[in-house]
Amino acid sequence: MSIYRLAQNFEIKFWNAVIPVISEEGPLMKTIRSIKQIAPSKPRNIALLILVWAAIGFVSGVILGRLILIFQIL
Repeated sequence: MSIYRLAQNFEIKFWNAVIPVISEEGPLMKTIRSIKQIAPSKPRNIALLILVWAAIGFVSGVILGRLILIFQIL
């Protein structure tokens, strides 16, 4: 299987998993709506921003680690 085909399959699987999560009735939007009802505005936004960036960093690290493991760059 070529790298191009592998990347296409990965992208399709990624979006098939992410789109239901971030949809209007998905778990992410339900969580955000419930947090908005509970917490005040400014601290809530800062905490949510920290959580989002932490998740982005974690996922990026996992993906980078897998790529290094696959291609054995180091």
